[in-house]
This record gives sequence, structure tokens and C-alpha cells, in this order.
Amino acid sequence: MHLLHHLPQYIRHFGPPSNFWMYPYERFNKTLSESITNSKHPELNAVKKMEMQWLLTMLESSGFLEPLRSRPVPRKLENLHYLHAGQYKPKHRQADQQEQEALLQVLKTSALANTDITTFHYAKRTIGSSEVLYRDSFVEQPNQRSSASVISCQLPQGQFVGKVQFFFTHQSREEIHEMAYIDWIGQPQKCEQSLCFMVRRTAIQPPPPVMWVSQLSAPLIHAWEDDLLWLPTM
Repeated sequence: MHLLHHLPQYIRHFGPPSNFWMYPYERFNKTLSESITNSKHPELNAVKKMEMQWLLTMLESSGFLEPLRSRPVPRKLENLHYLHAGQYKPKHRQADQQEQEALLQVLKTSALANTDITTFHYAKRTIGSSEVLYRDSFVEQPNQRSSASVISCQLPQGQFVGKVQFFFTHQSREEIHEMAYIDWIGQPQKCEQSLCFMVRRTAIQPPPPVMWVSQLSAPLIHAWEDDLLWLPTM
């Protein structure tokens, strides 16, 4: 609390808090701790790992790694833009009745020529200049810091916020669709007191639970308060 008294003075001297906050140092401490795999000589282990990382960064900046990137993509992965397996192997199965009905709505067709899907637990997208990672509810465990991604989508019914249940691919003729199965929570409303957004479970008919990964927002910072979801920004 004492630091808050000095914060206006620091802002006048150094500008916005992002100019002097400690987040980059904390992130680098995490990078150092994750680089230690030898408990006998942890300092030397961290130094050697960081030397290798900096060497790769210099090679990338100078263009030496570009010929490696130009190699052909393996056939089995060339059609996937967003989904990736991570530490879990993709699973092939038949879509259940609810999933098939949602696919029919989203694909705007009367029948599915193929009801098989392949499920994934992770997705990546490049939004602007940043690469964002999505996780589904399968990897959300009480003893893990990682949680399922909460996202928003601009839909014909308005803006909806939901939680990713899982990712999957569905092949229709020659086209492969990369999609997410969403548990829709509701529509965000701005709280005038806190200037944050709150989302409650709504009685309004939710959209189809299937959505293209390319239409998802970046994962939202969020916090639950009983059955109320708080979002600092949209």
C-alpha cells in the first residue's frame, strides 16, 4: 500500500508505469528457472542454456535461419493453420448428436457427408504482431496454473463471451475446418463503478457452440466471483 503513495511521483518522473514496472524482469526470472535441468550445477546450466538461446536469436536476426524455414512443410501438417497437439496426441472420433447439429448450423448445410472429427487441446493464432496460445478445458486442472481460454466473438446476436471446451478439425469434401467447441457464458455488460465488464449466465438463446478458430478473440484476462465473470478489458 505504501508504494501507491509514491506512484503519482514516479509517473511524473518516468512516464507510464509500463516504463518502469518489473514484469520483464519477472518473466526473465521464469525463463532462467525453466532453463535449469541440472540441479548439481544450476548456475552453469542456466548460463549455457541462455548462451544457446542468445546465439539462436542472433542467427535469426541475421537471417541465417531463413533457409531452414523455407523447407517444405510435412504433408500431414500443411493443412493446419491454428491447431496443434502440444503434449497430447490428437484423437479421432465420431461427432455426437449435439456436435453434429452445431456443425450443420455453422456450415449452413442440411447434411454432413462426414461426421468424423479430430480433437485437439491447443491452438495458436497470430493477432497483430503477437502470437497467442489457446487452451481447452481438458488441460485445466486444479493443480495447474494454466486454465481454459475465455474468449469473445462478435456474432449476429451480438458479442458473446465463452469458454473453450475443445478444438477439433472436420473435413468437408476437400476442405478442412479448424473449429472450437465453446461453452457460451453470456453477453458482456460494462460496470460503471469499476469500469470492468461483467458476464452472467444468460437466459437468451445462446449461439451454436461451434465456432471457427479464426473468429476467436485473443484469450481474455478474467476472474470468477461465484457465478459472475469479470473482465478488466474487452
